[in-house]
Amino acid sequence: MLPATDIQQRLRDQGMTIAVDGGFGPKSYAVLLAWVANKSAPTALMLQLGQACSDLFPQFQIDTPLRLAHNLAQACVETGGFNQLRESLNYSVSGLLSTFGTGRITSADAQRLGRKNGEPPLSADRQAAIANIVYGGVFGRTQLGNTQPGDGFLFRGRGWKQTTGRFNYGQVKALAGLDVVNEPDLLAQPENGVRAGCVFWASKNCNALADADDIVGLTQRVNGGQNGIVQRKAALLRAKQVLV
Repeated sequence: MLPATDIQQRLRDQGMTIAVDGGFGPKSYAVLLAWVANKSAPTALMLQLGQACSDLFPQFQIDTPLRLAHNLAQACVETGGFNQLRESLNYSVSGLLSTFGTGRITSADAQRLGRKNGEPPLSADRQAAIANIVYGGVFGRTQLGNTQPGDGFLFRGRGWKQTTGRFNYGQVKALAGLDVVNEPDLLAQPENGVRAGCVFWASKNCNALADADDIVGLTQRVNGGQNGIVQRKAALLRAKQVLV
């Protein structure tokens, strides 16, 4: 990383409230998360995530300007601006079709389950039905290891990386020692969520892609596609403004 005072001063120059004291700890990380997410100040969740980042990033060598910038850019989009560690499936009809396509959900099911104009947020039952369709079927079995009824919703996205699917939860259990297969909501706890994200980052050699400044390759590795690439590039640009 750059000297802590440099990053803190850059954040302060951008209008963020932060002490320039040379100690880049949990509070400084939280302010950095807020900046990357284009927020004026950190939320309570960001403060918890800042603690986890401070504890865990050094252990996984996420400790250079590019590595940190790319990790935060990916996580910012995956978590909706560091706003949630449990996937929302509160999709509109058009959102369902644009995100998953008719190969994952039919137009009829999108119309039946998606949020209509003027409707309140979708109920848990409708969100569960959506998850079990888009993360179920042939795609769910072959790509996510979702073999049991209800696996789509049970193993929906959680954590820093939004880990999704029974197989990937099993990988977290094996690599991070967290029994998220039997207790999926463990991944929605900030410390566990960031730890699982760091374990994935290390196991997939994401630092090498960050060192190469390869956001397209990183997005493919983290997301399995290029979903949200425009937002990821915007978050990366904000991160680089204060880190690089």
